[in-house]
Amino acid sequence: MKLNKSSVFYQAMMLTFSSLLFQILLFVYRIIITRFSGAGGMGIYQLAMPYYSILSSISLAGITMAVTRLTVEKSAVGDTKSSHAVTQTAIRMFLTLLTISAVITFMFPDFVAGKILGDIRTKLSMLLFIPCLFFTGFENIYKSFFFGAKHLKPNIISENTELSIRICAIFILLYMNKSSLTPEKTAFLIVFGMIISEIFSFTFLGIYYKIYQKKQAAHGIFVPASSQTAPKYKRKKKIFSEIVRIAVPISASSILMTIISSANTILIPQRLVASGMTQTEAIDILGILMGMTYPLVTLPLIFIGPLMNVIFPRIASAQKLGDMEDMKNKITKTLQTSSFLTFPAMGAVAALGQPLCMLMYRNETAGKYIIPLMISSVFSYIQIVTGNVLYALDKQKNLAVYNIIDGIIHVVCTYIFVAVPSLNVYGFMIGNFVSSFIGTVLNFVTVKKYANFKFHLADFSQWFILPAFAGVYTGFMTYFTYNFCLRFAISPLFSVIIALLFSIVIYIAVLELRNISVVKYILRLRKSE
Repeated sequence: MKLNKSSVFYQAMMLTFSSLLFQILLFVYRIIITRFSGAGGMGIYQLAMPYYSILSSISLAGITMAVTRLTVEKSAVGDTKSSHAVTQTAIRMFLTLLTISAVITFMFPDFVAGKILGDIRTKLSMLLFIPCLFFTGFENIYKSFFFGAKHLKPNIISENTELSIRICAIFILLYMNKSSLTPEKTAFLIVFGMIISEIFSFTFLGIYYKIYQKKQAAHGIFVPASSQTAPKYKRKKKIFSEIVRIAVPISASSILMTIISSANTILIPQRLVASGMTQTEAIDILGILMGMTYPLVTLPLIFIGPLMNVIFPRIASAQKLGDMEDMKNKITKTLQTSSFLTFPAMGAVAALGQPLCMLMYRNETAGKYIIPLMISSVFSYIQIVTGNVLYALDKQKNLAVYNIIDGIIHVVCTYIFVAVPSLNVYGFMIGNFVSSFIGTVLNFVTVKKYANFKFHLADFSQWFILPAFAGVYTGFMTYFTYNFCLRFAISPLFSVIIALLFSIVIYIAVLELRNISVVKYILRLRKSE
């Protein structure tokens, strides 16, 4: 049976395979930079990244969302000419905002690096973010256009090829300078490698966009009569106002959330110093925690992300059609399925955290943080799922407020608890647990209210208690398998592989025992396409 390439199912499957490949490449990338840079280099890089995130939020976040939404609207009525005008207007707006950001950055680099980021060694990396963001901006605007046009091929090619080039470029740069690497130089070379890879996406997507634009023009363009009669300057003004209307609230929310998240990252080494550590020790801990441990803790997201791409448009569709019963069923199924997908994956990663960190990073400390950080993130995944349900229910404003609330709570906890000598970095984990729990409760209460369904104790058992037990059981069996292999003198690498394969078997068995089949569920959605 031939698949409709514009269908939700087809797009979700393409994104699923692309996401899996991207995650594999991402882990190779992390292994390379951590092996060369060590905790110090990763720490400086992680400390500099919040500034890049803030600049990106200011100059890009709302604009890219506006491009996608307006491209969908213009393409739906056949007005492809206006959809391309949206892209060109967005590029001009981005360049204006980037120029303002660049002027401020190059006028006050010492102040930003030393006072705001808290370490003058971030200066070189921070300055390189401007040219990096130049290429990234064009890339993301083109990607947003193609997402809106429901044409995923260039985005998939660009993302995975770009990361492959980044891996090669950074490996060569770090290898050639391995004898003279310092934390400052390492972070600089990592960002320089990012620029090299971004140049590819900038060039590839720019050429692809021009070709795509010419093909659309060759097939003829339908332009509504109202657009034809309007003067050119008025059409440009209208497009500009449409982008501003969508972009401003999204950018404001994104900037605020990025500032809160960045404050959390910047505070960690500062409060660790307040607890009695030296600046060097604090930067090393930041690099280990955020650059090595945290990526492993977030690994279970791979298993629920693609499923969400399929389910959430269905929830939104059921709501628009007024089919409340179908909407409730889909939300209930989503909560149960995502929990049974996530918790066993968390158990397996937690069980193999120590050996994985040694094999990947050659760092024992990173493995020591796996289990406590995983426990502190137990509600984070539910918060992500319920947050996406709120998006599907068109309650973005509620979600933005809740994210700000739990973000502020996390920052306060980091400020207070990380400075306590007996807690230090574990204070961050306390904040992670408290903030994600509160965020989950706020999300869930709102979902319950607007989806209008009753919540029973049996539901809590199905959505949390049973999946949690499944996760503990999977983790125990994975840990047992790994140690069993070691006793038979099997190398740590092969022991991890065998334990992972066995955890997959346990994982599938647990799902089947609860009568959950992800494949069947997706196929049922496919039949109703």
